[in-house]
Amino acid sequence: YLQQKALSVVGKPFTLEHLTYTLFHISKIDKVHRTVIEAIRATAFLLEAGATSKTADTITKHVITAIAPHVTNILQASETLNTKIQHIEQP
Repeated sequence: YLQQKALSVVGKPFTLEHLTYTLFHISKIDKVHRTVIEAIRATAFLLEAGATSKTADTITKHVITAIAPHVTNILQASETLNTKIQHIEQP
């Protein structure tokens, strides 16, 4: 139905972002009561916020995964350096 009425793009998956835009397009249909339009738009904004939050969470996980080995290496190097400094400082 959504594709037949040109409210969604044919062949595109129904992601949260895609459904948000679909709701905005639905709210532009003529003869839709103002209360319904406002409810649709509010729902679209909530979906958009959820999609943005989900994207941010995904990016955060990827960044943490990417930098974790480097942080571990830095920590190990710091501990090694600290041990060597303590060894040098001992008489």
